[in-house]
Amino acid sequence: HQHSTSPSPFIEAILNLSSFIQFSILMATPKMVPEWLVGLWHRDYIKRANKDDGILGPPQSNVQVWYLQTPYAFIDVRRAPGTKEEAMAFAGVTTVEHTTEKEDDPLVKWHACLDLDPMSDSAERWEQAEKATPKPTEDEGFFTRLENNLYRETDPAKTLEEQWARQHDGSNRFLAARRGTSLFVVVGDHFGYAAQGSADGNEASPQFLAGHVKDWKVAISPSHLELEGSSFCLRGKRDDWHLLPGSTLELGSLDISSQ
Repeated sequence: HQHSTSPSPFIEAILNLSSFIQFSILMATPKMVPEWLVGLWHRDYIKRANKDDGILGPPQSNVQVWYLQTPYAFIDVRRAPGTKEEAMAFAGVTTVEHTTEKEDDPLVKWHACLDLDPMSDSAERWEQAEKATPKPTEDEGFFTRLENNLYRETDPAKTLEEQWARQHDGSNRFLAARRGTSLFVVVGDHFGYAAQGSADGNEASPQFLAGHVKDWKVAISPSHLELEGSSFCLRGKRDDWHLLPGSTLELGSLDISSQ
């Protein structure tokens, strides 16, 4: 047998403090989403349950959706083609967890910090998110893999079913940056921008859009249809933007106009 001695109270206190600090740092560090979720996604269809019998209705695919997901932050913009009808846009951070309810199907949660219908507590939401304690959300769904880059999402209440097709995995080219409450992301060859408007002090009105990095042209903007096809210009000085976790690019490496 081996003889051992207990550490002194002082040493024990130091060890306990060190463990607490390590635990606190771990808890305060945002988790990145898994690789299968990052990239640019389009929605193939959505099915909604009938209120009377709960049975899912026919698939609807009349809404164009761009969902850009970095390892940490996301921007989601959607509208019916050529019109502001069915317009929806929101942005924030994403978390993924595994539950005993569906062990093989991860539960994805989108914690919005910005919305086309401005949130009065946007700054608080960002503060909580960056402390790795994002505000609870009801926007969540189980993701079932159908094949490579194709997933079916069902909400826990089984009121919705959506099919998502990943267009590009981002090629490990990701940027997420925040200025005030506004968010700018780059996912491979695509970008997204979200600003709530006067509540941010950054825009005259809410502005949500997405487009192509190669020419910085806006492809979809549910908030301002007139911006589609125009060149995007990043608001504020570059030093005003701070990088969020999961970024693999620097803002200074992008050939983008700013004002």
